[in-house]
Amino acid sequence: MARRSDHNRSELKAMAIEAGLEIIINDGLNALSTRKISKKIGYTVGTLYNIFKNLDDLIGQINLGTITKMVKAIMAQNSLNMTREEELFQFGYNYISFAYNNFNRWNALFLHQIPEGSKLPDKNFEHFLELHSYLVRTILKIDKFSEDDAKLHSKILWSSVHGICILGITQKIQSDSEAHLHFMLKSLVNTQIIGMKQILSKRNS
Repeated sequence: MARRSDHNRSELKAMAIEAGLEIIINDGLNALSTRKISKKIGYTVGTLYNIFKNLDDLIGQINLGTITKMVKAIMAQNSLNMTREEELFQFGYNYISFAYNNFNRWNALFLHQIPEGSKLPDKNFEHFLELHSYLVRTILKIDKFSEDDAKLHSKILWSSVHGICILGITQKIQSDSEAHLHFMLKSLVNTQIIGMKQILSKRNS
């Protein structure tokens, strides 16, 4: 018999998010459904829809916890004693490490498609923007790039690091360890920094 009044709204919301996260961690985003969540928490599917607008809303709430954790994991380990180039390396290392050790959670951030006519929840977007802004600020300190250049290079770098993650972790490219992904990252960042400086030098010559 499903429980109907054992918990208040806030408790039910937290229970649903925790149950959904557990499903994602164990089986991936594609395994998630309101039926599975309701079964885990002992309430009806209708109860979930009294708390969340729909499954996409619930996934957004689950992903908010993931990206909050990811930002903390990436930003906390960057040091003021590093050179700017080292900060970019560390950003990539931390990003890869989080993805490697939390793959299903991390993948759910990008696998979930926002329905047409909707947008990413504001808090989720703010966290993504925080990471992008950090990269932009770091690149601006490396050399005399324009802000537009820094924004473009930060997108290229993040996209490339993300590609290393998804292709390496899912074994689409030969990569037998997290350390190998880090080796690839170092080569990527070195190459991009050299390329950025060459473009700037040619433009100013």
